[in-house]
Amino acid sequence: VLARRAIELEPRNGLNLTQLGTRLRLARRYAESVEVCRRAYDILGTSIPMTNRANAELAWHGDRAEVVRTLEEIPEAQRGIPYGSVRMMLLFALGDDEGVLAAATHLPGPSAGGRITAYFTGRVRELAGDMAGAQRDYTAAVGPGEKVCADCPAMAQAHAQLALIYAALGRKDDARASAR
Repeated sequence: VLARRAIELEPRNGLNLTQLGTRLRLARRYAESVEVCRRAYDILGTSIPMTNRANAELAWHGDRAEVVRTLEEIPEAQRGIPYGSVRMMLLFALGDDEGVLAAATHLPGPSAGGRITAYFTGRVRELAGDMAGAQRDYTAAVGPGEKVCADCPAMAQAHAQLALIYAALGRKDDARASAR
């Protein structure tokens, strides 16, 4: 209700539209979410509303090709860190292992938007049977994961990823502590 009221007051506020698009997706109102994200993109011209639209379209249709097409609509000049980290996560959800590894190489650091890059690449390598590569990635993910959790103690997603990293490395007590 508050998000809709904010848009009534400022109909050209792209940030409010982006937030409303996310809320609509979470409420499973996918058609509205996609349309609101399109409007936000037209106003802001950034990758964030488009990646939100891709998330909504995945939840709505489950069409992997549509998600990739939506991401590809974002001009190269507008593809920042949010684009790269969301692309990596969406490709992970789609089971596109090569896409995840390629997207990870374009991210500027070990974490982006609270997402620990090496966690995702470790999972891909583990699922592909490359246990040595997975262990290498998980080990590399510990430092960035601990930093994100220390910098953003309320970010549950980061704590959950760190717990999974610890578990993959056999550090059960650390995994339990991070998961709490």
